[in-house]
Amino acid sequence: RAPTMLPTVSPTQSPTQSPTVAPTTSPTQSPVEPSNVCACTPATYTFELDFTGDCNTTTLAGNGNGAIADTACLLENFAPGGNPANADFVPVDVTAIFILELDQSLSVVGQKTVTGDQSNGFQFDYSSVVNTPNLMDAQLPGGLQISLTGTNNAGNIIVNTWVILFDNTACGIVPVLAINDEIGWINIVDVTAPVDEYCP
Repeated sequence: RAPTMLPTVSPTQSPTQSPTVAPTTSPTQSPVEPSNVCACTPATYTFELDFTGDCNTTTLAGNGNGAIADTACLLENFAPGGNPANADFVPVDVTAIFILELDQSLSVVGQKTVTGDQSNGFQFDYSSVVNTPNLMDAQLPGGLQISLTGTNNAGNIIVNTWVILFDNTACGIVPVLAINDEIGWINIVDVTAPVDEYCP
């Protein structure tokens, strides 16, 4: 069955056609209660588009050390008819990138939008809210969501959306996300260290 994404704020409206969806596993982890939590996620990220990636190629450092609680990855093809037998989820370009950083209640606490016709290998940066001093526990990053809108070789709109939920009780466990991690159409090519104030 089609996956159910996390309840976050959608930055755009979906195309009017019914999408063909690549099956993935949805996260089941409940949000961490904002009490005695920490954030050992990177302070900054540099992401790179990788059009050879898909939801089956996910490799995240935090999955191996307990720093990541759960992940979900979704591919949608808005081709007329939406035939899953021949759906093409390989982009030839990406026209919009939406980055949402989620707090402990999975509400948006930070965001960035990148627009323009971007090709394979395009790099973009994101600076986390952990660079802000004196955050309340409830404001610490509990997840990261990126949605990418592109087109495939047939000119159909395709979308890759993924969500990573952090385990904010895993204090001091690093890395959460690291160089060479990949999920969907994204590779991580650089990160900076967590902020000491939030990662004891």
